[in-house]
Amino acid sequence: MTAQTGEPPLAGLRTVVTGASSGIGRAIAVAFAAAGARVGLGFWRSSEAARALANQLGAIHPLLRADLSTADGCASIVRDAFGALEHVDVWVNNAGADVLTGEAARWPAEHKLQALLELDLKATIRCSRLVAARMRPGGCILNLGWDHATVDGMAGDDPELFAAVKAGVLGFSKSFARSVAPDVRVNV
Repeated sequence: MTAQTGEPPLAGLRTVVTGASSGIGRAIAVAFAAAGARVGLGFWRSSEAARALANQLGAIHPLLRADLSTADGCASIVRDAFGALEHVDVWVNNAGADVLTGEAARWPAEHKLQALLELDLKATIRCSRLVAARMRPGGCILNLGWDHATVDGMAGDDPELFAAVKAGVLGFSKSFARSVAPDVRVNV
């Protein structure tokens, strides 16, 4: 609550979090909602987890289902988000390929790289561009990176692939921030 108004600090803000059904995305969505924002909950395969989160947070937080590994899926989530929320103040590109657990852990490196490029890098670029074109001045796009991508690296096949893709997210974000400033802020 703010001392001046007694309202939550993000009251009235409309936010979208991609990959909101689990992990970091879920935590981000919960934090935004707890601070008073209305949150569009982006998800793809985890319908049950997404519905459970929406039930926990309340009906004002719409579910936004889309396969962000495709251009059509990126266009769909942006269209649906603006349809459900009318405008978006903060967009969080959190969705990412899990190539470390389950069946994906056994994929060959080339398959893992393709999944990471499609979801972690291309979806971030596509959604950022589509959202920025519709965002009001003062909007913010947050792209998730990885500190090991630029600080100290990490040994191993999977970290090498992940670091390369997240370094791409960082490079895109820095350049895109210059392209859309001063109307939209872009951070990693």
